[in-house]
Amino acid sequence: GMGAFAAVAAGSANDPRLIILEHAPAGHADEAPLIVVGKGITFDSGGISIKPDDNMGEMKDDMTGAGAVLGAMRAIARLGLKCNVIGVLACAENMPDGKAQRPGDIVRAANGKTIEVVSTDAEGRMVLADAVWYACQMGAKKVVDIATLTGAVIIALGNETSGIVANDDELVEQIKPAGRMAGENYWQLPSLPECKEAIKSDVADLLNSADV
Repeated sequence: GMGAFAAVAAGSANDPRLIILEHAPAGHADEAPLIVVGKGITFDSGGISIKPDDNMGEMKDDMTGAGAVLGAMRAIARLGLKCNVIGVLACAENMPDGKAQRPGDIVRAANGKTIEVVSTDAEGRMVLADAVWYACQMGAKKVVDIATLTGAVIIALGNETSGIVANDDELVEQIKPAGRMAGENYWQLPSLPECKEAIKSDVADLLNSADV
């Protein structure tokens, strides 16, 4: 039922994969888990909305979110942390092919909402929409997703600071000092109810890219 995730991978010869890694030590398996979701676009050509050829070779880095989750789960296991943590890696390749999704397509995400595809290069949010929904169905206490999403954050914050978009300010205030300890800087970006106006669609529940 993950129509958004499947649409992103439709143009690739490689099938998508949703990889689940669980760390549930004795005595903690029944706790509501922290779930960390990683965007794993193993190569992002942009799809039909193809990217410029300049630096396109770097787009294999679009799996960095999933790579970070994999590394975090390995560290958690090696440290033997006494907590229930699940890693979800949403892995796919975004390619232009005769079967690829097209601008103007409408797809149905796992939560039942329909999405009008404005740009096939806005693929990460579609993959994450289904992966984060899946994490919520697993009974997550909290969900954190990690992604190279999107280039506009680099324009806003530069190369030294990562952006956070959140609906839990308390969690953000825990992440910020943890990041500083690890040499990572974070800045919280606004997520306002008014922003929903920018992704309203005439033919679906929402657009996959802001109409601004």
